[in-house]
Amino acid sequence: MAKIFGYNYSSHAVTGTLTLEDMQAAFNIDFQSNRFLLNKRAGAGVGILNESDCQPVMLKRGDVDIVFMGRIFNTKKETDRIFTEIKRSVLVRDMSLLKYNLRKINGIFIMFIFDARENRIFLINDRYGMEPLYYYMDKDRLIFASEIKAILEDKTIKREVNWDFWRDFFQYGFGIGNKTPFNKISNLSGATILSFKEGDSEAASYWGYEEIMVDHGLSEEEAIDWGSDVIKNVFTRQSNGLDSCIVFLSGGYDSRCISSALNNFTGVRFETFSTSLHPSGRIESSLAQKVSDRLGVRFNYVGKIKDLYQDYFDKHIIQLDGLCTEHMWIIPLVESIEKNVANFDGTGGDVLLKNVSATKQNIGQFDDNDRIIDILNKEMIAYWSGKSCQDIYKYFSGDISKKIRPCTDSLHDEVYSLNQSENKIINFYLLNRTRNVAALAARHLIGRKAYSYFPFFDNEFVEYSLSLPSEMKYFNSIYRRILEKLFPGIMEIPTTNDKTLKMRLQNTLTGMLGWKNYSRILDVYKKLLVIIDPRDFYGEGMRYLRVSLEKIKMPPFVDRDNLVRKVNSDIRYRNNPKLYMAKILQFCNWYTKYF
Repeated sequence: MAKIFGYNYSSHAVTGTLTLEDMQAAFNIDFQSNRFLLNKRAGAGVGILNESDCQPVMLKRGDVDIVFMGRIFNTKKETDRIFTEIKRSVLVRDMSLLKYNLRKINGIFIMFIFDARENRIFLINDRYGMEPLYYYMDKDRLIFASEIKAILEDKTIKREVNWDFWRDFFQYGFGIGNKTPFNKISNLSGATILSFKEGDSEAASYWGYEEIMVDHGLSEEEAIDWGSDVIKNVFTRQSNGLDSCIVFLSGGYDSRCISSALNNFTGVRFETFSTSLHPSGRIESSLAQKVSDRLGVRFNYVGKIKDLYQDYFDKHIIQLDGLCTEHMWIIPLVESIEKNVANFDGTGGDVLLKNVSATKQNIGQFDDNDRIIDILNKEMIAYWSGKSCQDIYKYFSGDISKKIRPCTDSLHDEVYSLNQSENKIINFYLLNRTRNVAALAARHLIGRKAYSYFPFFDNEFVEYSLSLPSEMKYFNSIYRRILEKLFPGIMEIPTTNDKTLKMRLQNTLTGMLGWKNYSRILDVYKKLLVIIDPRDFYGEGMRYLRVSLEKIKMPPFVDRDNLVRKVNSDIRYRNNPKLYMAKILQFCNWYTKYF
């Protein structure tokens, strides 16, 4: 667990009262160590908060100061050579050489470079942007931090709502691109070099997903053998020097792959953690326990707590800076682990290797941007947001309602900005949902007590996965076949990714009810889950949201009466209002906190 933060003021700017100590306090985390690099004459400062047992910090001093926060999986010899060349490229002002050496890094990181000769700083992140970095910039200053709340310690920053972000948030559940809830505070895009000098800034990319070409000449057997070797290599490399770790284990492929690979290919001691607080409920933890038992590792179960929403709804908003509504169930899991542990996180595996968003209709869709926009809009509403959230704008008044009315403007801008690639839809998800939602759990929630490894964002794994044709992932289940080759005993246990559970459900309901219509069975099953799960209707989650709706302080442009009538009607007719209620209440809590 580590955080970075800092600033650079132009020579003519009034630096004000912002201090590194103020920014540090904003994280509200008890860190064992911190390190500051400060040049008062140049108006530059950077701080690192670090749990030294979890993550190394490298400081290089001289004419050019380099502050590094992250973890690199190159060899020590390669790493030393890369940093020597990075420093030289800044000294001789050779941007091409800088990009060339950054491309060699295999790891997740943030890098701060300060060139005191001309009061210029560079902010650089890893290829995939998996280490979040937010920044505010104007003609006088650049202020940056791992979390938005630290930036807002500068009280002279004018706080303005970014309605484009909130439109995306209400429509899809997260912001698209590098938008945040605040105007003029952005999320640094992956593989970016951001330079700032005397109010002038420039952003340059040093790598892109589109550079990886699909290999259509690859046979299935070759793909399975290659993938098996890649998984062995990745976990051998990333576990080097690590004694112990934890794995948050679900019923899916990704965490199962991680646990099995750690068990089979490394000497790392680990425990698994699971919970029934996940939206999928008890089925996730029951499968996780079976996997743990088969592997012979300790299984830790975090069961139902008294009141998940009452205890964690506000805390979730604060820790995630209002960036998404997902992952609240992770917080009690995090509270059950010890501080200073390593966590192997499954973020990105399903998108990269299972092509989770693929359908028969969208495979091969990569050269028609308008078609891609239509596909993405429908998929994201269906999978992660829901139709009820498309009417949220109706509960806001005046110009605000118009600003957040659903549209595809953000999708259009993002899709058209992406370079052409056969993996364009996958690349979109990696750059947006994976980075702007999934990675936040590891960094903003789990990161308060543990440091996360991202094995599926090892360069070798990414390059392998995006080299596979989508048809091979979707129709031939290449991910499962790799896991069956590597871990045959473990893959005998059903997974939530699998058709096995669906077939069992189909057989059970067919036997009970005499139905043979599979789609009807699944539709009824989903409704049964909603009725059975007390968190969705009159249980604690709905009760908390319903009470909050009546009592919470709402902005003047939110129509509380209209919203209450809609919620009451939905509850009366057994239509679940939880999705849109949670989003609106999250916005109201966020707005009340900051405005």
